[in-house]
Amino acid sequence: MDLQAPFQRHVHLETTALPAIFGLSGSRRGDGAMVQSETLRADSVHFREAAERASLPSPAEPGARATDSQTPRPPEVELRWRFTVLAPLALSSAPALAAPGLSAATLRDTLATFNAHAAYPLPPLSPSELKALADGEVFKTIDRPGGDERRRAIGMLVVPTRQADLWVACQDPHFTATEELTELRLSRDPSTGRASWYGHADLPSPFHDRHWVVDVWNNHALAAATDGAMWEHPWRLDLGGVARVRGRVSAGEVGQVEVSAFDESIETPVNEGAWIAIDLPGDRALVAYHATTVVGGSIPDGLMSRFVLLGMDKMLRGVARRAIEVVPTHYVGGHEPIPAGGPGLTPTHGAR
Repeated sequence: MDLQAPFQRHVHLETTALPAIFGLSGSRRGDGAMVQSETLRADSVHFREAAERASLPSPAEPGARATDSQTPRPPEVELRWRFTVLAPLALSSAPALAAPGLSAATLRDTLATFNAHAAYPLPPLSPSELKALADGEVFKTIDRPGGDERRRAIGMLVVPTRQADLWVACQDPHFTATEELTELRLSRDPSTGRASWYGHADLPSPFHDRHWVVDVWNNHALAAATDGAMWEHPWRLDLGGVARVRGRVSAGEVGQVEVSAFDESIETPVNEGAWIAIDLPGDRALVAYHATTVVGGSIPDGLMSRFVLLGMDKMLRGVARRAIEVVPTHYVGGHEPIPAGGPGLTPTHGAR
């Protein structure tokens, strides 16, 4: 059994699943032809109008995916079952998950420790922001961590559940789907869990498809430095990496992606981020997500970041509810093991 596969199948490219943004099922035009150019129809006005028209389908119950997940798939290529960052727009609203008794000072010190060892540090929070976060409110913001024009959408939530359950809730490939995304694992180092993935997002007209290569990993150094209390699952773009994939597309190794679609796709110039799960006192944990994404072409990056931020509350609360209500009965014996944020596997319920 490939024990690293569930980790590699997970969500490191949520913001690039753009069909979910538009709420459209369709891929190309009815005749199957690719659009040859992105005109002003793909400017910010068109993008905003498309977003406003979005009517995303409600995700299936997580339990229903258990059967789907057992359908045989090619070992290296699959249409991913994904929990996309914009699926939160389709998730039902959930009330605040209060975590009383956690102090703002504890959160401040926890985040400072995380930032000392993280691949991607989180922004410092003000005393009032720390108090609101401790009280169960979602913290969300957009920052520019590199001091340049790239924008990063960030969200955090304290949840009254265990770190391991939050990790499974955002790593398990059984939850929600978007079939417009196809990926191929290019390489993997079993000793470190690091991997390289090619991704191709099939976008509706008038947009060109997007594609990319990213390096993904679990931050074992962070886990070791914090005695397993802090887990980070980062990803980083391998800019120009798509050039080495064309031969494999031509050989039919990348699902339904054809050479013509590959050649006309736009490589995303920026794509990095992370999922985070941090153990806190009193049977609580913090879940955090951030993404810096520039999709290129005529889609404005600032608008993209704001759109991601729009769905942050529902996404994080959806992960929290899933961790509390679904994971304890879903991630049990017989479930394919999910690697932990450090060395080893996340124990299933019943084995803890």
